[in-house]
Amino acid sequence: MQKGSILIANFGKRIPSPLENYLIDNHYTILKAFNTEEILTVLSTSKPDVIILENIDLSDISGIEALKEIRYESTIPIMVTTWTDEPEKTILQAFEEGADDVFINYYSLELLAKKLQAILRRVLQ
Repeated sequence: MQKGSILIANFGKRIPSPLENYLIDNHYTILKAFNTEEILTVLSTSKPDVIILENIDLSDISGIEALKEIRYESTIPIMVTTWTDEPEKTILQAFEEGADDVFINYYSLELLAKKLQAILRRVLQ
């Protein structure tokens, strides 16, 4: 299977995350950003196959606005990982704002990778 390019936006952390390391180890091309402005800059020069918003705070207005702005600028599939005490509310909100998939709190890297592969099968056709 052809590997795709993934834009990982890790809000607030400039060190590689376990997710980023996992994707690198599995031979994905990784682009990085750390806030909405950097995401939009990357999107103006590159076209990743999928965007992963990692550790985004959807309970905070900046997290919601980031998701809205990225969706407004791009139709690239967006996956979100987030922490919350209200999983159902957060998942519904993320989908309403344009996320294509959402992972809450503790999630399996293997599960996220399988869902990523499913999205890439459609994107890379």
